Amino acid sequence: QRRQEQERLQREHQEQQRRQQQEQEQRQRQEQEQRQQQEKQQHLQQQQQQQQQEASAAAATAAATVPSTQGPPGDPATNSDAAPGRQISQEEQEAQDLLRWQREQEERQQRKQQERLRQKQEQQQREQEQQELQRRRQEQEQWLRQRQEQQERQRQEQEQQRRQQEQQRQ
Repeated sequence: QRRQEQERLQREHQEQQRRQQQEQEQRQRQEQEQRQQQEKQQHLQQQQQQQQQEASAAAATAAATVPSTQGPPGDPATNSDAAPGRQISQEEQEAQDLLRWQREQEERQQRKQQERLRQKQEQQQREQEQQELQRRRQEQEQWLRQRQEQQERQRQEQEQQRRQQEQQRQ
């Protein structure tokens, strides 16, 4: 009977070691997942910064290229400043209209671009928040699991001690 008991204890010990190894592997896996999540987040933030820089650069360029609406005083191309009694020719009028139309197109394009960019950034923000939540949930799960495992280990140790005491009584 002694030998059986000894063998059983040995088996339990091996079982425990195996479990601990599994736990360790699981922990390593989780840590790796968390690391990957963090890297992904950093990458997203870098992308956002880059986009913001590009957006402000684009806006600056657009502002610089939009022609001013008012020509210099006395410029024949602007009706109000034309020399008194001088009528604007058909071609000048068309050139003005064309310029105004181009300017409006550019502004509309710019607004569209900024709107698209804003949406993209909002989406990235949402993704980041999602990842943050996921990371927190994983941490909680890990903590809970570790606690349960610890309790289980304690229970087994107590059980083992109780058995050993019983054996000694025999």
